[in-house]
Amino acid sequence: MSRLAVRLPNWLGDAVLALRAVDALAAHAGADRLVLIARPWAGALFGERWPGATWLLAPGGGGRWPLHVPALAAARAEKIVLFPPSLSARLHAFFARVPRRLGLAGESGGLLLTHHAPRATRGERHLEDEYLDLARLAGAEPVPRQALRPTTVAAEAVRNGLAAEGLTQAADVLVLAPGARYGPAKRWPAERFAEVARQWARGAPGRAVVLAGGPEDAAE
Repeated sequence: MSRLAVRLPNWLGDAVLALRAVDALAAHAGADRLVLIARPWAGALFGERWPGATWLLAPGGGGRWPLHVPALAAARAEKIVLFPPSLSARLHAFFARVPRRLGLAGESGGLLLTHHAPRATRGERHLEDEYLDLARLAGAEPVPRQALRPTTVAAEAVRNGLAAEGLTQAADVLVLAPGARYGPAKRWPAERFAEVARQWARGAPGRAVVLAGGPEDAAE
């Protein structure tokens, strides 16, 4: 049976907004027929959501997409849904000779697509709805939104990390993730995160605050 390739968004927030569309594609085609092309963290976060799917590493920046063409070509997908509107994602699919290439209209490399979903002026429609348009273009119908749950490995890692700090699973914990890419444009001011943490900790005895982020956030 033919396979369906899906290029997941490169950014975490966008990837979360694409989950419902990928759920629809999995319901339509079967999760075991999906070839998911994504950054390394995506498989760790969502790998249990679509059991049986094949995962391929998405090209990073710097024009490295040609190195990933053979792996996608070997997957022999009949069509590919391209959530990122980037030129490199479309070149990757084109040179892998995926016959049907589906993406949002009005973006760079549109001539490399075989099928387009219309895109409104940015900000007029929710990104999740635009991603669902791409799922419909591939023949899938929207499915109900499912809760985002951690993988078994991730949940165990969190429990172990909290235990190492003396916090049990029943502890009242507030998790703050104050970092963001392109921080000044997207990040809530640090002093407001600090005030939320103070108010939370004062609310009841035994409450704890956990800061989450990557190495680039350590100095913030």
